[in-house]
Amino acid sequence: MNPVGLAFSSRENEMGCNLNRDYHNPTQAETKRIISEIDKFKPDIILDLHENNGNWKTCIMANSLVSDELGKNLCEDLKTKSIPLAEFAFDTNLEIPGWHKRGSYRKAINYLAGLNDLMRYGEENNIPVITLESDQSLEQKKRIEICTSVVNALIHYDKPIGRL
Repeated sequence: MNPVGLAFSSRENEMGCNLNRDYHNPTQAETKRIISEIDKFKPDIILDLHENNGNWKTCIMANSLVSDELGKNLCEDLKTKSIPLAEFAFDTNLEIPGWHKRGSYRKAINYLAGLNDLMRYGEENNIPVITLESDQSLEQKKRIEICTSVVNALIHYDKPIGRL
């Protein structure tokens, strides 16, 4: 989606736009394309794979449509694979290491600041969104293992992903 960002370890495209913040009122071709595909495909869930710059360990974030049970299960699965999970993210002590649920206070702040726009887009369109932030300081093979583990856990999760 963003070859310039990949090349420079950045979330900005060649126009200097942080594509993660461009979902509510999209201005960039990349974001418009993703929204078009989401609208056409109508997924049951969106899994947004990211890497952080090593400021914290692996963390799973979700919009309000994702069940806490699913988040806890994903974190437990990563824990059994000895993947270090964040205990602190976005100025928040995490009650469950690795799990950052977007609560009403955080949701209000994010709406006002225009943050987590893919999560906001998902909520507005009744689509659960999970964002996986893996630690970029880990070896590439380990980061791929983390992503694969989360995808496999979602595939085999036998309960509703979001709230009913």
